[in-house]
Amino acid sequence: MCFGGEYSLKNIVALHSQEAALRKEIEEYKDSISNFERRIDEVSVDSEQLERHARERMRMHRENEDLYIIED
Repeated sequence: MCFGGEYSLKNIVALHSQEAALRKEIEEYKDSISNFERRIDEVSVDSEQLERHARERMRMHRENEDLYIIED
């Protein structure tokens, strides 16, 4: 039982490591979702935050402004 088959020690250890990696990935996705939800709330409530987001992320500008993009 330890050396072969579906329930061998090798397979069990591999499955446990996969499970740990997947649980970590789930937590990262949950953190990402909560971050996006927080930002959505900020933008929907505050018009200044909405404008800042549009300017920084979407690279929008007003008619009388020039936009210079400096990438790192």
